[in-house]
Amino acid sequence: MPPGEALPDAPRAHARALATAALACASLALALAAAEAIARARGFAPWTPDPGEVRVEPGGSLYLPDPALGWRLRPGAYRVTLATGLVFHATHDAAGHRVAAPEGEAGEPARRELWVFGDSFSYGWSVDDAQAYPWLLQRAFPHHRVVNFAVGGYGTLQALLELRAALREAPAPDLVVLGHNFFHDSRNTFSRLRAREVAPWNRLGAIEHPWARLSADGALGLGSSPVAYREVPGMRWSALANLVATGWDLVDERRLRGPEVTRELVRRFSAEALAAGAPVLVVTLEASPANEALLAAARAFGAYAADVSVDLRVRANTNRPGDGHPSALAHRRFAARIARAIRADRLLDASR
Repeated sequence: MPPGEALPDAPRAHARALATAALACASLALALAAAEAIARARGFAPWTPDPGEVRVEPGGSLYLPDPALGWRLRPGAYRVTLATGLVFHATHDAAGHRVAAPEGEAGEPARRELWVFGDSFSYGWSVDDAQAYPWLLQRAFPHHRVVNFAVGGYGTLQALLELRAALREAPAPDLVVLGHNFFHDSRNTFSRLRAREVAPWNRLGAIEHPWARLSADGALGLGSSPVAYREVPGMRWSALANLVATGWDLVDERRLRGPEVTRELVRRFSAEALAAGAPVLVVTLEASPANEALLAAARAFGAYAADVSVDLRVRANTNRPGDGHPSALAHRRFAARIARAIRADRLLDASR
């Protein structure tokens, strides 16, 4: 065939291909625009990361990086101002524990100890030192020294790691209290949902978050991952992209089997404390339908258990509008209910 003889049809074919591609792109764009509109009409929005803006004086931060735990408390006395204007005061002792007694009182005279582990609820986020329930437990049990190991953002895994380290360094206490919340499941596995929460808050640089995960054969493995969140492209400006990201996060959450991981961590926590000679009291702090199953599991593992929770939908139990964490009133309720559980089961002997 002579060169160029069939060329007259080529431009037309090329134009048809371009037109078809343009129509497909336009159809896709319209479909995405419609899906975006539907997503927004149903209340979905683009992702706006919560930067967790907090002013801490002095020093700018309550935390230090920690290779095992991710972060730990920085010793010192601090004034904390939230973005809402709420102000509270927090004091951390030289060992990096939030204080549970006035300076000079905690170690005099020498006393047997009660250890408290947990998250921001047990730490006492958004209330002053003397309003947090570990401080109130110290008042209720003056013959023992309360040590508050709780740190904001911690889960059951970090409590277990803290317990192991503490038992290597000091005699076992007379009692261990583990403050639990249902949302520890995602913290313990460091799921995408948890990474999405933590990454915007991080001001400590490159830190690793510990995790516990079950293998296919049910074995529990421990590890850590960088505190980072892999975003779906466009999720900061597109409600549809954010919806896709949320779906991915929820699938990841189910895949990691957080409730099973948490139960195994509670089992190990209880077993290691009991092996050291310390009874364990597991308490649930925020009201949830998930509490009873966790408490039943704790009892099966040899721990004592009590639901001391408050309903955070009740405004008086929180510091809203300044902050949604438990209020001073809620902490008084925690302390009274924990003290009642301790006395009912005779977990502390004042004569020791």
